[in-house]
Amino acid sequence: MTDSTDIRNKKNWILLGLIFSLGAFLRFYGLTDQSLWFDEVLTVRTAEREFAGIITDLSVGWNCSPPLYYFMLHLWMKVFGTGELAVRMLPALWGLLLIPAIFYVGSSLFNRNVGLISAYIVAIGEFHIRYSQEARMYTMLALLGLLSMYFLYKALTTDRKSSWVGYILFTILIIYTHNYGMFITSSGVVFAFICFVTQKKVYRNFFISLSVIAIGYIPCLLIFHMNQYGTSSLLGWLPSMRLFHVFNTFLAFSGLSLGSFALNHVPIIAIGVIIFLYFFLTGIFSIKPYKKIFIPYVEANMNLILLLCYLLVTLAIPMLISIKQPIFMPDRHSISAWPAFALILGLGLSKIRGKYILVLSLILITLISSVSWYWYYFVSVKSCDKKIARFVDSRARENDVIVFAPEWFDLPVNFYLQTSLKQIGFPERSSKELVVDSEPAERKPDDMIPIIESRMGNSRGTVFIVCRIDDTNLDVQAVKSLYYNKSSKQASDTQMMKNLFDRKLKKIEEVTYERDYDSINVTVYHTGVR
Repeated sequence: MTDSTDIRNKKNWILLGLIFSLGAFLRFYGLTDQSLWFDEVLTVRTAEREFAGIITDLSVGWNCSPPLYYFMLHLWMKVFGTGELAVRMLPALWGLLLIPAIFYVGSSLFNRNVGLISAYIVAIGEFHIRYSQEARMYTMLALLGLLSMYFLYKALTTDRKSSWVGYILFTILIIYTHNYGMFITSSGVVFAFICFVTQKKVYRNFFISLSVIAIGYIPCLLIFHMNQYGTSSLLGWLPSMRLFHVFNTFLAFSGLSLGSFALNHVPIIAIGVIIFLYFFLTGIFSIKPYKKIFIPYVEANMNLILLLCYLLVTLAIPMLISIKQPIFMPDRHSISAWPAFALILGLGLSKIRGKYILVLSLILITLISSVSWYWYYFVSVKSCDKKIARFVDSRARENDVIVFAPEWFDLPVNFYLQTSLKQIGFPERSSKELVVDSEPAERKPDDMIPIIESRMGNSRGTVFIVCRIDDTNLDVQAVKSLYYNKSSKQASDTQMMKNLFDRKLKKIEEVTYERDYDSINVTVYHTGVR
Protein backbone atom coordinates (compact mmCIF):
# COMPACT_ATOMS: atom_id res chain seq x y z
CA MET A 1 0.00 0.00 0.00
CA THR A 2 2.81 2.39 0.92
CA ASP A 3 4.74 1.54 -2.26
CA SER A 4 1.73 2.20 -4.50
CA THR A 5 1.08 5.51 -2.69
CA ASP A 6 4.72 6.55 -3.13
CA ILE A 7 4.58 5.69 -6.84
CA ARG A 8 1.35 7.67 -7.22
CA ASN A 9 2.86 10.65 -5.42
CA LYS A 10 5.97 10.47 -7.59
CA LYS A 11 3.83 10.44 -10.75
CA ASN A 12 1.89 13.44 -9.46
CA TRP A 13 5.07 15.42 -8.86
CA ILE A 14 6.44 14.48 -12.29
CA LEU A 15 3.18 15.58 -13.91
CA LEU A 16 3.24 18.83 -11.95
CA GLY A 17 6.82 19.42 -13.05
CA LEU A 18 5.85 18.92 -16.69
CA ILE A 19 2.85 21.21 -16.30
CA PHE A 20 5.02 23.84 -14.63
CA SER A 21 7.58 23.60 -17.44
CA LEU A 22 4.85 24.03 -20.07
CA GLY A 23 3.48 27.02 -18.19
CA ALA A 24 6.95 28.55 -17.98
CA PHE A 25 7.52 28.11 -21.71
CA LEU A 26 4.18 29.71 -22.62
CA ARG A 27 4.77 32.66 -20.30
CA PHE A 28 8.35 33.42 -21.31
CA TYR A 29 7.98 32.71 -25.04
CA GLY A 30 7.96 35.98 -27.00
CA LEU A 31 8.05 38.00 -23.79
CA THR A 32 9.50 41.05 -25.56
CA ASP A 33 7.86 40.64 -28.97
CA GLN A 34 5.13 43.16 -28.21
CA SER A 35 5.88 46.78 -27.41
CA LEU A 36 5.12 48.00 -23.94
CA TRP A 37 1.74 49.73 -24.21
CA PHE A 38 0.56 52.86 -22.44
CA ASP A 39 -0.41 51.30 -19.09
CA GLU A 40 2.84 49.33 -18.90
CA VAL A 41 5.02 52.37 -19.61
CA LEU A 42 3.03 54.43 -17.12
CA THR A 43 3.61 51.69 -14.54
CA VAL A 44 7.36 51.64 -15.23
CA ARG A 45 7.68 55.44 -15.11
CA THR A 46 5.77 55.55 -11.82
CA ALA A 47 7.84 52.72 -10.32
CA GLU A 48 11.08 54.51 -11.28
CA ARG A 49 10.35 57.14 -8.64
CA GLU A 50 11.20 56.78 -4.98
CA PHE A 51 8.52 55.43 -2.65
CA ALA A 52 7.23 58.90 -1.68
CA GLY A 53 7.01 59.89 -5.34
CA ILE A 54 5.14 56.67 -6.17
CA ILE A 55 2.56 57.44 -3.48
CA THR A 56 2.14 60.98 -4.80
CA ASP A 57 1.69 59.78 -8.39
CA LEU A 58 -0.85 57.14 -7.46
CA SER A 59 -2.88 59.41 -5.21
CA VAL A 60 -3.32 62.28 -7.69
CA GLY A 61 -2.34 61.03 -11.14
CA TRP A 62 -3.76 58.84 -13.90
CA ASN A 63 -2.47 55.68 -12.30
CA CYS A 64 -5.20 55.11 -9.72
CA SER A 65 -3.95 51.87 -8.12
CA PRO A 66 -2.66 50.95 -4.65
CA PRO A 67 1.15 51.04 -4.35
CA LEU A 68 2.32 47.52 -3.46
CA TYR A 69 3.12 46.32 -6.99
CA TYR A 70 4.87 49.62 -7.79
CA PHE A 71 7.04 49.33 -4.69
CA MET A 72 7.95 45.80 -5.67
CA LEU A 73 8.67 46.78 -9.29
CA HIS A 74 10.79 49.70 -8.06
CA LEU A 75 13.01 47.32 -6.08
CA TRP A 76 13.02 44.82 -8.96
CA MET A 77 14.21 47.48 -11.44
CA LYS A 78 16.98 48.53 -9.07
CA VAL A 79 18.45 45.07 -9.65
CA PHE A 80 17.38 44.12 -13.18
CA GLY A 81 16.89 47.44 -14.96
CA THR A 82 13.96 48.97 -16.86
CA GLY A 83 14.13 47.08 -20.15
CA GLU A 84 11.17 45.19 -21.61
CA LEU A 85 12.46 41.81 -20.48
CA ALA A 86 13.20 43.00 -16.95
CA VAL A 87 9.86 44.66 -16.24
CA ARG A 88 7.82 41.83 -17.78
CA MET A 89 9.76 39.11 -15.99
CA LEU A 90 8.20 40.06 -12.64
CA PRO A 91 4.52 39.49 -13.65
CA ALA A 92 5.58 36.37 -15.56
CA LEU A 93 7.02 34.94 -12.34
CA TRP A 94 3.86 35.84 -10.43
CA GLY A 95 1.87 34.10 -13.14
CA LEU A 96 4.08 31.04 -13.00
CA LEU A 97 3.67 30.76 -9.21
CA LEU A 98 -0.09 30.38 -9.65
CA ILE A 99 0.47 26.91 -11.15
CA PRO A 100 1.87 25.21 -8.00
CA ALA A 101 -0.41 27.35 -5.81
CA ILE A 102 -3.58 26.23 -7.55
CA PHE A 103 -2.34 22.62 -7.52
CA TYR A 104 -1.95 22.84 -3.75
CA VAL A 105 -5.31 24.56 -3.22
CA GLY A 106 -7.15 22.18 -5.55
CA SER A 107 -5.56 19.17 -3.87
CA SER A 108 -6.42 20.50 -0.42
CA LEU A 109 -10.02 21.45 -1.22
CA PHE A 110 -10.78 18.34 -3.29
CA ASN A 111 -8.11 15.85 -4.35
CA ARG A 112 -4.85 15.56 -6.30
CA ASN A 113 -6.65 15.01 -9.63
CA VAL A 114 -8.48 18.33 -9.29
CA GLY A 115 -5.21 20.01 -8.31
CA LEU A 116 -3.31 18.64 -11.31
CA ILE A 117 -6.07 19.36 -13.84
CA SER A 118 -6.58 22.89 -12.49
CA ALA A 119 -2.81 23.50 -12.67
CA TYR A 120 -2.89 22.38 -16.30
CA ILE A 121 -5.81 24.72 -17.05
CA VAL A 122 -3.78 27.58 -15.58
CA ALA A 123 -0.63 26.58 -17.48
CA ILE A 124 -2.33 26.65 -20.91
CA GLY A 125 -4.87 29.43 -20.27
CA GLU A 126 -4.36 32.21 -22.81
CA PHE A 127 -6.14 34.71 -20.56
CA HIS A 128 -3.61 34.20 -17.79
CA ILE A 129 -0.66 33.92 -20.21
CA ARG A 130 -1.61 37.29 -21.69
CA TYR A 131 -1.43 39.06 -18.34
CA SER A 132 1.67 37.12 -17.31
CA GLN A 133 3.37 38.99 -20.16
CA GLU A 134 2.12 42.43 -19.19
CA ALA A 135 4.09 44.65 -16.83
CA ARG A 136 1.12 45.19 -14.54
CA MET A 137 -0.14 43.76 -11.26
CA TYR A 138 -2.87 41.41 -12.53
CA THR A 139 -1.08 38.08 -12.06
CA MET A 140 0.03 39.17 -8.60
CA LEU A 141 -3.60 39.94 -7.77
CA ALA A 142 -4.78 36.54 -9.03
CA LEU A 143 -2.22 34.62 -6.95
CA LEU A 144 -2.65 36.62 -3.73
CA GLY A 145 -6.45 36.54 -4.10
CA LEU A 146 -6.42 32.75 -4.34
CA LEU A 147 -4.26 32.48 -1.23
CA SER A 148 -6.45 34.92 0.70
CA MET A 149 -9.59 32.87 -0.02
CA TYR A 150 -7.84 29.58 0.71
CA PHE A 151 -6.53 30.72 4.09
CA LEU A 152 -10.00 32.03 4.96
CA TYR A 153 -11.43 28.58 4.18
CA LYS A 154 -8.78 26.88 6.31
CA ALA A 155 -9.29 29.36 9.13
CA LEU A 156 -13.06 28.86 9.19
CA THR A 157 -12.80 25.07 9.00
CA THR A 158 -9.92 24.55 11.43
CA ASP A 159 -9.86 27.80 13.48
CA ARG A 160 -6.07 27.60 13.59
CA LYS A 161 -4.11 30.73 14.45
CA SER A 162 -1.69 30.22 11.53
CA SER A 163 -4.59 30.17 9.07
CA TRP A 164 -6.06 33.39 10.48
CA VAL A 165 -2.67 35.06 10.23
CA GLY A 166 -2.37 33.88 6.60
CA TYR A 167 -5.84 35.22 5.84
CA ILE A 168 -5.04 38.63 7.34
CA LEU A 169 -1.68 38.85 5.56
CA PHE A 170 -2.84 37.92 2.06
CA THR A 171 -6.03 39.98 2.31
CA ILE A 172 -4.09 43.12 3.20
CA LEU A 173 -1.68 42.35 0.36
CA ILE A 174 -4.46 42.11 -2.25
CA ILE A 175 -6.03 45.35 -1.00
CA TYR A 176 -2.69 47.09 -1.55
CA THR A 177 -2.15 45.38 -4.93
CA HIS A 178 -5.28 46.41 -6.83
CA ASN A 179 -8.61 48.11 -6.17
CA TYR A 180 -10.36 44.82 -6.95
CA GLY A 181 -8.77 43.36 -3.84
CA MET A 182 -11.76 44.82 -1.97
CA PHE A 183 -14.16 42.75 -4.07
CA ILE A 184 -12.22 39.55 -3.37
CA THR A 185 -12.32 40.46 0.33
CA SER A 186 -16.08 41.00 0.07
CA SER A 187 -16.52 37.54 -1.45
CA GLY A 188 -14.70 36.14 1.59
CA VAL A 189 -17.10 37.97 3.91
CA VAL A 190 -20.08 36.46 2.08
CA PHE A 191 -18.54 33.00 2.38
CA ALA A 192 -17.95 33.52 6.12
CA PHE A 193 -21.57 34.61 6.56
CA ILE A 194 -22.75 31.40 4.85
CA CYS A 195 -20.54 29.42 7.23
CA PHE A 196 -22.08 31.19 10.23
CA VAL A 197 -25.63 30.47 9.03
CA THR A 198 -25.07 26.81 8.18
CA GLN A 199 -22.93 25.94 11.18
CA LYS A 200 -24.86 28.16 13.61
CA LYS A 201 -21.54 29.29 14.96
CA VAL A 202 -19.92 32.71 14.95
CA TYR A 203 -16.14 32.78 14.76
CA ARG A 204 -14.78 35.47 17.06
CA ASN A 205 -11.42 35.23 15.30
CA PHE A 206 -13.04 36.17 11.99
CA PHE A 207 -14.24 39.51 13.32
CA ILE A 208 -10.88 40.12 14.96
CA SER A 209 -9.17 39.37 11.63
CA LEU A 210 -11.61 41.58 9.75
CA SER A 211 -10.92 44.41 12.18
CA VAL A 212 -7.17 44.08 11.65
CA ILE A 213 -7.73 44.10 7.87
CA ALA A 214 -9.95 47.20 8.17
CA ILE A 215 -7.28 49.02 10.17
CA GLY A 216 -4.69 48.01 7.58
CA TYR A 217 -6.97 49.32 4.82
CA ILE A 218 -7.38 52.81 6.32
CA PRO A 219 -4.17 54.31 4.80
CA CYS A 220 -5.13 52.92 1.38
CA LEU A 221 -8.63 54.39 1.75
CA LEU A 222 -7.48 57.84 2.82
CA ILE A 223 -4.48 58.25 0.53
CA PHE A 224 -5.65 56.58 -2.68
CA HIS A 225 -9.36 55.76 -2.86
CA MET A 226 -10.77 58.95 -1.31
CA ASN A 227 -8.55 61.15 -3.49
CA GLN A 228 -9.50 59.30 -6.67
CA TYR A 229 -13.18 58.58 -6.02
CA GLY A 230 -15.44 60.05 -8.66
CA THR A 231 -12.61 61.42 -10.78
CA SER A 232 -12.34 60.68 -14.48
CA SER A 233 -8.89 59.19 -13.96
CA LEU A 234 -10.49 56.43 -11.93
CA LEU A 235 -13.80 55.89 -13.68
CA GLY A 236 -14.02 58.10 -16.73
CA TRP A 237 -13.42 55.91 -19.75
CA LEU A 238 -14.86 52.43 -19.15
CA PRO A 239 -18.07 51.29 -20.88
CA SER A 240 -21.28 50.92 -18.90
CA MET A 241 -22.22 47.38 -17.93
CA ARG A 242 -24.31 45.49 -20.47
CA LEU A 243 -25.61 41.92 -20.43
CA PHE A 244 -23.23 40.86 -23.20
CA HIS A 245 -20.30 41.76 -20.93
CA VAL A 246 -21.17 38.68 -18.84
CA PHE A 247 -20.70 36.54 -21.95
CA ASN A 248 -17.51 38.45 -22.79
CA THR A 249 -16.20 37.60 -19.33
CA PHE A 250 -16.80 33.90 -19.96
CA LEU A 251 -15.05 34.20 -23.33
CA ALA A 252 -12.06 35.84 -21.63
CA PHE A 253 -11.96 33.17 -18.91
CA SER A 254 -11.96 30.47 -21.61
CA GLY A 255 -9.21 32.23 -23.61
CA LEU A 256 -11.65 32.82 -26.48
CA SER A 257 -11.82 36.61 -26.43
CA LEU A 258 -9.95 37.03 -29.70
CA GLY A 259 -11.30 40.28 -31.11
CA SER A 260 -11.92 40.44 -34.85
CA PHE A 261 -9.86 37.25 -35.30
CA ALA A 262 -12.80 35.32 -33.82
CA LEU A 263 -15.05 36.36 -36.72
CA ASN A 264 -13.04 34.11 -39.05
CA HIS A 265 -13.07 31.20 -36.62
CA VAL A 266 -16.65 31.14 -35.39
CA PRO A 267 -17.03 27.32 -35.47
CA ILE A 268 -13.91 26.84 -33.33
CA ILE A 269 -15.01 29.54 -30.89
CA ALA A 270 -18.51 28.01 -30.66
CA ILE A 271 -17.10 24.53 -29.98
CA GLY A 272 -14.76 25.99 -27.38
CA VAL A 273 -17.60 27.82 -25.60
CA ILE A 274 -19.69 24.64 -25.49
CA ILE A 275 -16.83 22.52 -24.11
CA PHE A 276 -15.73 25.04 -21.47
CA LEU A 277 -19.32 25.71 -20.44
CA TYR A 278 -20.09 21.99 -20.17
CA PHE A 279 -17.19 21.22 -17.86
CA PHE A 280 -17.72 24.44 -15.90
CA LEU A 281 -21.34 23.48 -15.21
CA THR A 282 -20.25 19.91 -14.47
CA GLY A 283 -17.96 21.33 -11.81
CA ILE A 284 -20.75 23.40 -10.29
CA PHE A 285 -23.23 20.50 -10.26
CA SER A 286 -20.72 17.92 -9.06
CA ILE A 287 -21.80 18.60 -5.49
CA LYS A 288 -22.87 15.88 -3.13
CA PRO A 289 -26.49 14.63 -3.39
CA TYR A 290 -29.17 17.14 -2.50
CA LYS A 291 -30.99 16.12 0.69
CA LYS A 292 -33.92 18.53 0.43
CA ILE A 293 -32.60 20.48 3.41
CA PHE A 294 -30.62 23.59 2.56
CA ILE A 295 -28.19 23.70 5.49
CA PRO A 296 -26.88 20.09 5.34
CA TYR A 297 -26.62 20.50 1.59
CA VAL A 298 -24.40 23.57 1.93
CA GLU A 299 -22.38 22.11 4.81
CA ALA A 300 -21.45 19.10 2.68
CA ASN A 301 -20.11 21.31 -0.13
CA MET A 302 -18.32 24.19 1.59
CA ASN A 303 -15.30 23.81 -0.69
CA LEU A 304 -17.43 24.42 -3.77
CA ILE A 305 -19.42 27.17 -2.04
CA LEU A 306 -16.07 28.90 -1.40
CA LEU A 307 -15.26 28.86 -5.11
CA LEU A 308 -18.72 30.08 -6.09
CA CYS A 309 -18.49 32.99 -3.66
CA TYR A 310 -14.96 33.75 -4.89
CA LEU A 311 -16.10 33.73 -8.52
CA LEU A 312 -19.61 35.19 -8.43
CA VAL A 313 -19.34 37.82 -5.67
CA THR A 314 -15.98 39.12 -6.88
CA LEU A 315 -17.48 39.67 -10.35
CA ALA A 316 -21.03 40.62 -9.37
CA ILE A 317 -20.09 43.65 -7.25
CA PRO A 318 -18.15 45.56 -9.96
CA MET A 319 -20.66 44.47 -12.62
CA LEU A 320 -23.57 45.88 -10.62
CA ILE A 321 -21.68 49.08 -9.84
CA SER A 322 -20.85 49.42 -13.55
CA ILE A 323 -24.53 49.65 -14.48
CA LYS A 324 -24.44 53.14 -12.97
CA GLN A 325 -20.73 53.99 -12.78
CA PRO A 326 -18.43 51.92 -15.02
CA ILE A 327 -15.48 50.29 -13.25
CA PHE A 328 -15.31 46.87 -14.97
CA MET A 329 -13.52 45.53 -18.04
CA PRO A 330 -14.51 41.91 -18.83
CA ASP A 331 -11.19 40.88 -20.36
CA ARG A 332 -8.99 42.54 -17.74
CA HIS A 333 -10.42 43.05 -14.26
CA SER A 334 -12.11 39.65 -14.25
CA ILE A 335 -8.70 38.03 -13.70
CA SER A 336 -9.31 38.78 -10.01
CA ALA A 337 -11.76 35.82 -9.95
CA TRP A 338 -10.20 33.65 -12.67
CA PRO A 339 -8.47 31.14 -10.32
CA ALA A 340 -11.93 30.12 -9.04
CA PHE A 341 -13.02 29.46 -12.63
CA ALA A 342 -9.94 27.30 -13.26
CA LEU A 343 -10.62 25.27 -10.11
CA ILE A 344 -14.30 24.73 -10.96
CA LEU A 345 -13.31 23.71 -14.48
CA GLY A 346 -10.71 21.33 -13.06
CA LEU A 347 -13.36 19.89 -10.73
CA GLY A 348 -15.71 19.31 -13.67
CA LEU A 349 -13.01 17.59 -15.73
CA SER A 350 -12.05 15.39 -12.77
CA LYS A 351 -15.56 13.91 -12.80
CA ILE A 352 -14.92 12.24 -16.16
CA ARG A 353 -15.00 8.48 -15.76
CA GLY A 354 -12.22 6.78 -17.65
CA LYS A 355 -8.60 7.86 -17.92
CA TYR A 356 -8.59 7.87 -21.73
CA ILE A 357 -11.71 10.03 -22.00
CA LEU A 358 -10.13 12.52 -19.60
CA VAL A 359 -6.93 12.61 -21.66
CA LEU A 360 -8.93 13.12 -24.86
CA SER A 361 -10.90 15.93 -23.22
CA LEU A 362 -7.70 17.66 -22.12
CA ILE A 363 -6.24 17.26 -25.62
CA LEU A 364 -9.38 18.84 -27.09
CA ILE A 365 -9.16 21.78 -24.67
CA THR A 366 -5.46 22.13 -25.53
CA LEU A 367 -6.23 22.19 -29.27
CA ILE A 368 -8.84 24.90 -28.73
CA SER A 369 -6.39 26.83 -26.56
CA SER A 370 -3.76 26.54 -29.29
CA VAL A 371 -5.97 28.71 -31.50
CA SER A 372 -5.88 31.32 -28.74
CA TRP A 373 -2.10 30.95 -28.48
CA TYR A 374 -1.75 31.49 -32.22
CA TRP A 375 -3.87 34.64 -32.05
CA TYR A 376 -1.98 35.99 -29.04
CA TYR A 377 1.59 35.23 -30.19
CA PHE A 378 1.30 35.83 -33.94
CA VAL A 379 -1.81 37.91 -34.74
CA SER A 380 -2.64 40.21 -31.84
CA VAL A 381 -0.95 43.62 -31.81
CA LYS A 382 -1.60 45.48 -28.59
CA SER A 383 0.94 48.20 -29.21
CA CYS A 384 3.13 49.35 -32.09
CA ASP A 385 5.10 52.06 -30.28
CA LYS A 386 8.43 50.28 -30.77
CA LYS A 387 7.89 50.24 -34.55
CA ILE A 388 6.81 53.88 -34.54
CA ALA A 389 9.94 54.91 -32.63
CA ARG A 390 12.19 52.95 -35.00
CA PHE A 391 10.49 54.54 -38.00
CA VAL A 392 10.97 58.05 -36.60
CA ASP A 393 14.55 57.40 -35.43
CA SER A 394 15.53 56.17 -38.90
CA ARG A 395 14.40 59.45 -40.52
CA ALA A 396 14.73 62.15 -37.86
CA ARG A 397 17.48 64.53 -36.96
CA GLU A 398 17.84 66.36 -33.71
CA ASN A 399 15.52 69.35 -33.35
CA ASP A 400 12.97 67.99 -35.81
CA VAL A 401 9.39 68.17 -34.54
CA ILE A 402 7.05 65.33 -33.57
CA VAL A 403 3.33 65.90 -32.96
CA PHE A 404 1.30 63.44 -30.87
CA ALA A 405 -2.46 63.32 -31.31
CA PRO A 406 -3.76 62.63 -28.73
CA GLU A 407 -1.01 64.05 -26.57
CA TRP A 408 -0.66 61.01 -24.30
CA PHE A 409 0.75 58.97 -27.22
CA ASP A 410 4.08 60.55 -26.30
CA LEU A 411 4.53 58.37 -23.20
CA PRO A 412 4.89 54.91 -24.84
CA VAL A 413 6.63 56.23 -27.97
CA ASN A 414 9.20 58.13 -25.90
CA PHE A 415 10.03 54.91 -24.05
CA TYR A 416 11.66 53.68 -27.29
CA LEU A 417 12.55 56.93 -29.10
CA GLN A 418 16.30 57.57 -29.28
CA THR A 419 16.40 60.87 -31.19
CA SER A 420 15.97 64.16 -29.33
CA LEU A 421 12.98 65.85 -30.95
CA LYS A 422 10.90 68.92 -30.19
CA GLN A 423 7.59 67.52 -29.02
CA ILE A 424 4.10 68.95 -29.37
CA GLY A 425 0.81 67.51 -28.19
CA PHE A 426 -2.69 67.85 -29.60
CA PRO A 427 -5.24 68.84 -28.39
CA GLU A 428 -3.26 69.45 -25.19
CA ARG A 429 0.43 69.78 -24.34
CA SER A 430 2.49 66.58 -24.26
CA SER A 431 4.43 65.66 -21.13
CA LYS A 432 7.83 66.62 -22.59
CA GLU A 433 6.69 69.72 -24.40
CA LEU A 434 8.31 73.10 -23.88
CA VAL A 435 5.77 75.30 -22.13
CA VAL A 436 5.27 78.68 -23.82
CA ASP A 437 2.87 80.97 -21.96
CA SER A 438 1.69 82.70 -25.12
CA GLU A 439 0.53 79.39 -26.61
CA PRO A 440 -2.85 77.88 -25.73
CA ALA A 441 -2.77 74.80 -23.48
CA GLU A 442 -5.74 73.41 -25.38
CA ARG A 443 -5.14 73.60 -29.12
CA LYS A 444 -7.37 73.89 -32.14
CA PRO A 445 -6.28 72.60 -35.57
CA ASP A 446 -5.49 76.15 -36.75
CA ASP A 447 -3.10 76.65 -33.82
CA MET A 448 -0.76 73.85 -34.81
CA ILE A 449 1.13 75.31 -37.80
CA PRO A 450 2.07 78.51 -35.90
CA ILE A 451 3.17 76.45 -32.88
CA ILE A 452 5.39 74.29 -35.10
CA GLU A 453 6.87 77.36 -36.77
CA SER A 454 7.63 78.93 -33.39
CA ARG A 455 9.41 75.74 -32.29
CA MET A 456 11.53 75.52 -35.45
CA GLY A 457 12.33 79.22 -35.67
CA ASN A 458 14.09 80.11 -38.90
CA SER A 459 15.31 76.58 -39.51
CA ARG A 460 13.67 74.10 -41.84
CA GLY A 461 13.21 70.47 -41.03
CA THR A 462 10.93 67.49 -40.70
CA VAL A 463 7.63 67.20 -38.88
CA PHE A 464 6.30 63.81 -37.77
CA ILE A 465 2.64 63.41 -36.85
CA VAL A 466 1.61 60.36 -34.84
CA CYS A 467 -2.16 60.09 -34.59
CA ARG A 468 -5.03 57.67 -34.21
CA ILE A 469 -7.10 57.31 -37.36
CA ASP A 470 -9.55 54.51 -36.53
CA ASP A 471 -11.55 53.58 -33.47
CA THR A 472 -14.13 51.20 -34.90
CA ASN A 473 -13.47 48.21 -32.64
CA LEU A 474 -13.96 50.08 -29.36
CA ASP A 475 -17.18 49.84 -27.39
CA VAL A 476 -19.43 52.75 -28.39
CA GLN A 477 -19.55 53.85 -24.75
CA ALA A 478 -15.75 53.91 -24.58
CA VAL A 479 -15.26 56.20 -27.59
CA LYS A 480 -15.92 59.27 -25.47
CA SER A 481 -13.12 58.50 -23.09
CA LEU A 482 -10.30 60.15 -21.23
CA TYR A 483 -7.57 58.06 -22.82
CA TYR A 484 -8.91 57.35 -26.31
CA ASN A 485 -11.21 60.17 -27.45
CA LYS A 486 -12.60 62.74 -25.07
CA SER A 487 -15.30 63.27 -27.66
CA SER A 488 -16.04 62.63 -31.30
CA LYS A 489 -15.00 66.26 -31.80
CA GLN A 490 -11.41 65.39 -30.87
CA ALA A 491 -11.26 62.76 -33.60
CA SER A 492 -12.72 65.27 -36.04
CA ASP A 493 -10.24 67.96 -34.97
CA THR A 494 -7.33 65.54 -35.42
CA GLN A 495 -8.43 64.85 -38.99
CA MET A 496 -8.85 68.58 -39.63
CA MET A 497 -5.33 69.20 -38.35
CA LYS A 498 -3.97 66.50 -40.61
CA ASN A 499 -5.80 67.93 -43.62
CA LEU A 500 -4.36 71.35 -42.81
CA PHE A 501 -0.86 69.89 -42.71
CA ASP A 502 -1.45 68.17 -46.05
CA ARG A 503 -2.29 71.55 -47.62
CA LYS A 504 0.41 73.70 -46.04
CA LEU A 505 3.35 71.30 -45.62
CA LYS A 506 5.09 68.98 -48.03
CA LYS A 507 4.11 65.40 -47.32
CA ILE A 508 6.94 62.99 -48.09
CA GLU A 509 5.94 59.72 -46.44
CA GLU A 510 3.05 58.05 -44.65
CA VAL A 511 2.74 54.70 -42.89
CA THR A 512 -0.08 53.04 -40.92
CA TYR A 513 0.29 50.50 -38.11
CA GLU A 514 -2.63 48.26 -37.26
CA ARG A 515 -3.45 47.38 -33.66
CA ASP A 516 -6.14 45.11 -32.24
CA TYR A 517 -8.56 47.95 -31.65
CA ASP A 518 -7.49 50.79 -33.92
CA SER A 519 -4.82 52.05 -36.34
CA ILE A 520 -1.97 54.50 -35.81
CA ASN A 521 -0.89 56.76 -38.64
CA VAL A 522 2.58 58.30 -38.89
CA THR A 523 2.99 61.02 -41.51
CA VAL A 524 6.26 62.77 -42.36
CA TYR A 525 6.28 66.37 -43.64
CA HIS A 526 9.00 68.81 -44.69
CA THR A 527 8.65 72.45 -43.81
CA GLY A 528 11.17 73.23 -46.54
CA VAL A 529 14.50 72.11 -48.03
CA ARG A 530 17.44 72.05 -45.64
